[in-house]
Amino acid sequence: MVTLQQLTLFGLLVLAPVSAHASVTRMTYNNQTIIHVGTEHAHDPNHYQYAVLHNAWQEFLQKSAGQPRCVIIEHPTVPTIRHDSLNTAITEYADWGAAFYLAQQHQVPVVAGNPLVYQAFKDISESKKFNPDHVRYAFFAQSLEMYNRLKQNSSIVIPKDYIENRIATVFPNISLDEMIQLHKRITNRPFNKHDYHFYEYVTKCRPMLSLRAFFFYKFPALKEIHKIMDAYHIKRDIGTLVLIREQLKFGKHIFIVYGRYHQAFHIQGIQKIIAGVAFEEPAT
Repeated sequence: MVTLQQLTLFGLLVLAPVSAHASVTRMTYNNQTIIHVGTEHAHDPNHYQYAVLHNAWQEFLQKSAGQPRCVIIEHPTVPTIRHDSLNTAITEYADWGAAFYLAQQHQVPVVAGNPLVYQAFKDISESKKFNPDHVRYAFFAQSLEMYNRLKQNSSIVIPKDYIENRIATVFPNISLDEMIQLHKRITNRPFNKHDYHFYEYVTKCRPMLSLRAFFFYKFPALKEIHKIMDAYHIKRDIGTLVLIREQLKFGKHIFIVYGRYHQAFHIQGIQKIIAGVAFEEPAT
């Protein structure tokens, strides 16, 4: 039997690097519609996935008309921003921006589906299951990957101290300089803040990323860091499933827009909710 953990790893290793557009899954719970759209974090309004997303949204509006409903997005808080067009929302905030804009236009409540984005790393650090330095470095590398991904979008203004502030949310007693020294010691590589593909390989667990990455981005701690990132994604996804279960108990129809590599885990978890079977966090 395929486990939730195996599905998460399958999504991380296979679906994320090869998917070309959104994947839509439809389910029903007590006559409540659930539509899950697995997306790429694409900032291009012309990306094919946004036509798929729009069609799924129109279907959701029709099926949930006049009934309690909500939109769940991959974001730690409910944003307060407002955009004057869908294209602007996509350009600035990609897939979750599109979902948030559509929800605003139709007065559908939005639920922040990623509340454990920082707490997950704190829990992993406190669990003592992994080398503490490897946990710290995994978070640092993820922060650098996110920084470089955001930097590709010229419409986003990134605060000068973005990385330092992000480090402080989980490891307030560790400085940027200490993290840089940790990088050099663990990876045996000079520090390059803009080495996007390296940080992507370290944190996304994507051995299919490229042959160059497979052969030249290796270092002894990488295997455990990938396990740390697996544990991180699982903790995040469990938190999202808890929110989905709560919204279903409230009698709501749910439209979910989330990164495609989380989708397999979410779908099996929702199926367990529908079947009345408890889902548990796999042992790491």
